[in-house]
Amino acid sequence: MIDWEAMLAGGCRNTYFEVEPGNKIELVVINGERSGKCLVVTAGVHGCEYVGIQAMRKLRETLDNEVVSGTVIMLPLLNPTGFICGARQIMPEDGKNLNRVFPGRQDGTYSQRLAAFIEKEIYPRADFLIDLHGGDVNEELTPLIFYPADTDPATSNAAIAAAKELSIPILTASTAKNGLYSWAAQNGIPALLLERGCLGCVSENEVDEDIEDIMRLMRHLGMLRGKNIPIDHVEINEASYIDAEQDGFWYPEVPAGECVESGRLIGRLFDMNGNIIQKIYSEWAGIIMYVTVSLGVAKGDNLVAYGRADT
Repeated sequence: MIDWEAMLAGGCRNTYFEVEPGNKIELVVINGERSGKCLVVTAGVHGCEYVGIQAMRKLRETLDNEVVSGTVIMLPLLNPTGFICGARQIMPEDGKNLNRVFPGRQDGTYSQRLAAFIEKEIYPRADFLIDLHGGDVNEELTPLIFYPADTDPATSNAAIAAAKELSIPILTASTAKNGLYSWAAQNGIPALLLERGCLGCVSENEVDEDIEDIMRLMRHLGMLRGKNIPIDHVEINEASYIDAEQDGFWYPEVPAGECVESGRLIGRLFDMNGNIIQKIYSEWAGIIMYVTVSLGVAKGDNLVAYGRADT
């Protein structure tokens, strides 16, 4: 349990909690000088998605509580073991993807118990939640924002309005319900998933862009003074997510961020004997959101995602 009375007493505070003995996860709370909303920012659900993790490290050192109205709750690295071990997407403690186990289970495996802890301890504090992600070490990605499209209208509309305040131009409707941000939305908390960075790389520009988007969100929520400079957005209301049908060799044909016409060859998958298993063609004109670039893939691995864009 978190001692919220102590954590919300004022100033900048940090602590650690354990879902199981020996596995410490950091919690940082920045209490503003003035009253206002509570923003929850999470990162490191996937331990190899580094830009958001580094952005949280930098933001916690630079965000001044004297200029903040309300409270910022940060979970800077939810999967520290995966981060240290270089585990793609899963939590090494149980081999599960934390972003696929919501709602959690208090009597479940480590990831399920962590999800249940977040639901019980973190969700009730949040007026808004943003989860920082990026392309994993085997994924090329163009910056995206996912917003919940399959929830009550008030929650969805609040999330969309916030997404349009951020600097990433591509907004993607999502019907997922089993992720950290999407399950928050199912519980009436406006939430977004921000994707930036990929291939195990960290650039200061991308880190600063993540931080600026947190600042833009805080300005939108009235937690920081000032107004955001508007930008134009492209909305993706339909997307295709294609997985590998078998283990094999994967050869993508187009990079992330590229616009493709209907019928374009996106990639080919071969089995271990050199026989072609899948040829993937775009069903419509759209944008390549992210694509796996590793040569070897396992059955069920996501190969590519592309979306139909409306300007």
